[in-house]
Amino acid sequence: MRLRHRLTLTFTAVTAVALLSSFAVATILVARDETRDLDRTLLHEARAAARHGVVEESESEAPEGHVALRGYSALYDRGGRQLLQSTRSFAGVPPALDSLGPVDVVGSEGVFVDFVAADLRLRGVLVSAASGGILLYAGSRAAIDADVRFLLEVFGALFVVSIFLTWAVAVWLGGRLSADVGAIVQVARKVATGDLAARVGSHIGASTETRELAADLDHMIAQLDELVSSQRTFVTHAAHELRSPLTTLKGELQLALRRPREAAEYRDAILATLADVDQMAELVESLLSLARAQRQGRPSDTVPAGEILDEALRMARGPADLRRVTLEVSSTAARDLAIVADRGSLARALRNLIDNAVSHSPEGRTVRLDLEEAGRLARFAVSDEGGGVSEEDAQYLFTPFYRGAQEPAGTGVGLGLAIAMEIARTHGGEVRVDRDQTSGARFLLEVPRP
Repeated sequence: MRLRHRLTLTFTAVTAVALLSSFAVATILVARDETRDLDRTLLHEARAAARHGVVEESESEAPEGHVALRGYSALYDRGGRQLLQSTRSFAGVPPALDSLGPVDVVGSEGVFVDFVAADLRLRGVLVSAASGGILLYAGSRAAIDADVRFLLEVFGALFVVSIFLTWAVAVWLGGRLSADVGAIVQVARKVATGDLAARVGSHIGASTETRELAADLDHMIAQLDELVSSQRTFVTHAAHELRSPLTTLKGELQLALRRPREAAEYRDAILATLADVDQMAELVESLLSLARAQRQGRPSDTVPAGEILDEALRMARGPADLRRVTLEVSSTAARDLAIVADRGSLARALRNLIDNAVSHSPEGRTVRLDLEEAGRLARFAVSDEGGGVSEEDAQYLFTPFYRGAQEPAGTGVGLGLAIAMEIARTHGGEVRVDRDQTSGARFLLEVPRP
């Protein structure tokens, strides 16, 4: 069953049950209250007649708390076998006592009965008479029945009108909701076929929930579009970076085979191609590292932050020595600080930051490392004495393959910072540039503590 039909049926059915229940309770309460008022009047009049032991025609007034009525009365012997006397209002045919119920329980409180006499619906009370017999005093139920009929007619009309209005509102609301859901479904189907430009937009508004769902879906599609675009860009850049050394390698090999050469010349050609192979191997390893970082799960091991720092320093010391750059640990106050991390991958992220700082530092300068506690975070800071980070480059620093205009020659393929950021994210942290640094560049790697 479609959503709009199910909603209409459910809404209308619930309203119908609620109205019927309410109307039934109201009718029962009104009938009960009016019957109780009639019973008080009947008992009052019956007791008065029973004290005198006579049956008279009566048209009682309505004392406080009672209703006015025309009295019907009859007197029976105790066994109920013989009618002693009755009022003319019974048209000479009062009911037989045994047809009204058991007479052996009749007392001063009376027994109330409903019966039909002279084509009238009556309610009466049986009480013990002073003469020892049983007195029946009755009154017409016409007023009660008329009120109940009036309520049933009014409630019936209200029920029909209410159900019609409820159905109309349910159809309208169901149509709006189903239209919104249909719009969301259409966008989802377009996205499934590859149309990442599809959006639900803000034209729906049947409910807050559907608006929020539409907004979340649009946000998800935008994120997916951005992810797919970044993947396409990544593949394009990766292909370009791999094509360049392959083209160079192919050209050098073709040049080496163009004419016969001496052994020394072949050796020089092989050494040149090995350099290109090394560049390709470095690029492939960086691509694999980035892919591993992107699919790595959240670590669960607790390790001291100082061990991460030591491992990163060990891996970065060789390239630093080649450039005669000193690695200086300025602060290790938080060395024993426990963090939840994968030892190898987080050390790789920190090593990438150190390598980046070394490549941007003039020879003979110093790269400083700090380890400190920052609230619920452990912060690794890497500072260099290079030219700093421009505003133009800051927003693209962690994009794969990005290299700024002032990037020194031979500083890699632009994946080091992207890998560091991905690793930090898998740890629930991030890598950022300290914008308060006035000289050089200062990168901060922050990961949460347990």
